[in-house]
Amino acid sequence: MTLEEELRRSGRAVADSAAVCRMTASDLHRRRRRGRAIGGAALLSIVGIIGAAIAYPGDRDRFQVDMVGEPQLPRIQVGNGPTRLLTAEGESIGMLAASAPDPSEPVEVRVRDELLDDPIVAARLAEVGVVGDRDVRAAHLADAGLVVETTLRSDALAAARDATVEFTPDHALSAVVALDPVSGEVVALSGPAATIERTAGSAYMPIVMTAALEAGVSMVERIPAPPEATVGGPQPWTVSNFSSEDYGMLTMAESLAQSANTPWAVLLDEGRLSLDDVTQAAERLGVPVAPDDPVVPALVVGVAEMSPMEMARAYATFANSGRSVDVHAIRRVLHPEGQVIYDATTRPAANEPQLDPAVAAHVRAAMETVVCCGTGTEAALADGTPHFGKTGTTSRQSDAWFAGSTPGLTAVVWMGAPEPQATIPGLLGGGGVNGQQEFLAGGQEISSP
Repeated sequence: MTLEEELRRSGRAVADSAAVCRMTASDLHRRRRRGRAIGGAALLSIVGIIGAAIAYPGDRDRFQVDMVGEPQLPRIQVGNGPTRLLTAEGESIGMLAASAPDPSEPVEVRVRDELLDDPIVAARLAEVGVVGDRDVRAAHLADAGLVVETTLRSDALAAARDATVEFTPDHALSAVVALDPVSGEVVALSGPAATIERTAGSAYMPIVMTAALEAGVSMVERIPAPPEATVGGPQPWTVSNFSSEDYGMLTMAESLAQSANTPWAVLLDEGRLSLDDVTQAAERLGVPVAPDDPVVPALVVGVAEMSPMEMARAYATFANSGRSVDVHAIRRVLHPEGQVIYDATTRPAANEPQLDPAVAAHVRAAMETVVCCGTGTEAALADGTPHFGKTGTTSRQSDAWFAGSTPGLTAVVWMGAPEPQATIPGLLGGGGVNGQQEFLAGGQEISSP
């Protein structure tokens, strides 16, 4: 079912969201800014991955495994040689390392972590003799001669890598995650996507909007969006919009499209939205706040740190009508003699409801406005495919994000400085140096489009 069909099925949520989008589209078109930094890279990545051929080209060598059907699995022995990693089409993409691989090799990082830490996979491997502490099991698996068939697609990997090479600014890092928002299969990884955690900026705002909707804020309500807003309390916190712009009154869809900061602070100050609401929504979307992370008012404008993989899981949940997504990159693990040790199709069904489908539809509709006529227009798809997304940038221009989805693919692009305190001039989530940017006040870590 396409997103459009899901939206139609959602009834009142869609009617409200569509009305809001119609009311605000012309004004948003007048306000939008254009650029290429991250929006262009995301566009190229998403389009390239969607268009990647699933059929495996016949002129490449495939790693062949003769399958056997013996009911009794032999134990895995050390000394059978390196364990090989394959794409979904059978192309070799590396070998399993006994020690932690370089973070710039995200496929190896992700596959190794799943083999060692996923309880379902680890339990299956334990049945055939892979036991002990993590380091012992890692060394055992690396020298066991296994074949690990991943969910990664060869052409999707190439598209993600090519996009980041073309668009990543000098002296910056980049990462791409792309996954199926229903099955949770990872189809592309590039850069330190499995390891790096950075400030999310405005890409976190759909989570805040989710919490506000669940707290009873209506999609059609207009919220004050003054140049500056203060959340009172023992330690008052003040936030401002870019250039202290006064937006007047905005709906939540408009706030997302403009990456406006102050409406969320207004809701927080009025007590209509709480930090508990936000953290609980984030938890259900797969991005829990770490125990040592401070829960502060600035959370509503994206000071939380998260990995590209975590962000992809959250956006996939929106695409999947509020159902959770079991993200995984391993399809099968084969014994050197050909027996199937682990098969992902035997995993218990995930897709547990985490959000009301109407809430998910509202947030998707708002993010459709972002790419049609807000800060994410450079990532808009011109072929009519239903899609949505959100930009994000930190104030020092040390991090920039674009996260978005179609019915069949969720993709996240992150680019940023090697060190969080550094600056990449002109780096914005929604555009180049002429793009729109917003700041928080008070000297805290700041988020922007």
